[in-house]
Amino acid sequence: MTSASVSPSLRDPVALCLLLSAVMMITANNAISPALPGLEAQFADNPNAPALTRLLVSAPSLSVAILAPFAGKLVDRFGRRHLLLAGICLFGATGAAGGVLPSLELILTARLAQGVALAMIITAQSALVGDLFQGDDRNRFSGLQIAVRNYGGLLFIFAAGGLATVSPRLPFMIYVGAVLCLPLFLRHLPLTTTLQAKRLEGAPSDTSWPVIIGLSALQSVATALFFLMPTQIPFFLGELSYAPELTTPWVLGILMLTGGPAALSYARLVNRIGQGGGLAIGFTLLAAGFAALSIANTLPLVMAGASLIGAGYGVVTPGFVPMLLAATSAEQRGLATGILGTGLYLGQVVSPLISQPVIAEFGWAIAFGGTSILLMILAAMALFLIRQT
Repeated sequence: MTSASVSPSLRDPVALCLLLSAVMMITANNAISPALPGLEAQFADNPNAPALTRLLVSAPSLSVAILAPFAGKLVDRFGRRHLLLAGICLFGATGAAGGVLPSLELILTARLAQGVALAMIITAQSALVGDLFQGDDRNRFSGLQIAVRNYGGLLFIFAAGGLATVSPRLPFMIYVGAVLCLPLFLRHLPLTTTLQAKRLEGAPSDTSWPVIIGLSALQSVATALFFLMPTQIPFFLGELSYAPELTTPWVLGILMLTGGPAALSYARLVNRIGQGGGLAIGFTLLAAGFAALSIANTLPLVMAGASLIGAGYGVVTPGFVPMLLAATSAEQRGLATGILGTGLYLGQVVSPLISQPVIAEFGWAIAFGGTSILLMILAAMALFLIRQT
């Protein structure tokens, strides 16, 4: 297996394996969200049920934020294939366990363990992207990966919603799908030993750790700002006198629908205006979306803002892995992608911790407007980087 034999498309079985593992990343959090009210009611005799059920969503993110660099070191030492396969097995088992465990405390423990599996999957999958793709192919695959994650997330959140109407335990069974994919992974994932020569092709001899840390920090900030949508939009819609349970799926759905095409356009965009230009456009779209939310008083205006935010995040997100891999030696790709994963999931964890006090103190308009200003500053910084290169 060589990098030349892998195509960044859905028709290539190796690329398909990597895309399926990317979908697992987004299902880790959103697949059980529709089940939370039912779980809280099912465990109503537990005095901590309200807090514990909400922690179930973010628990995997917390584990990834802490453990991703360590998982990356294991990926570098023991190989991408072994860690990815082990992560998929653990991901499916710990995810499905939530459907049968008898207490919220045990389900929370399983969710934390699922985060360990997710850290293994993220780092091994991203390192394999670096091994198998270079240049324009890497950019195209990164955009395709974000698009597939968006569409997969949309599919699974609606599927989980349907299952949750039958039983709040059924959405956990979605994770069994990870184990069902194992035969495909076993057959098509390349052996680590066959990639040794290709890892050195086109990779720098030394890792630029300041670039890695900077990208991780930027990923964390961008994610924290974007995550105002899934964490705060239901409450914002309630403030506007809309039923959150009916309108939230549509607002979050438009995020994914507009993010998919934007991500697919990423490679063409970067070929024309470079990585910095892509970031500048993406951050500007995000800023425009949050500016719309800051003045929104109707659902159509909320949907318009969400569509801009989805498109902006779809343009911004695909660039982080290619930029990181371009600054990382082949032997340290696992560790570097683990640090990037920490930035991503740390942003998810801290987003509600930072945004909630701001909203409570200053209100929705200032919170969304301030977010828009921060994003415009990031866009200006990206334009400055363009002028410097």
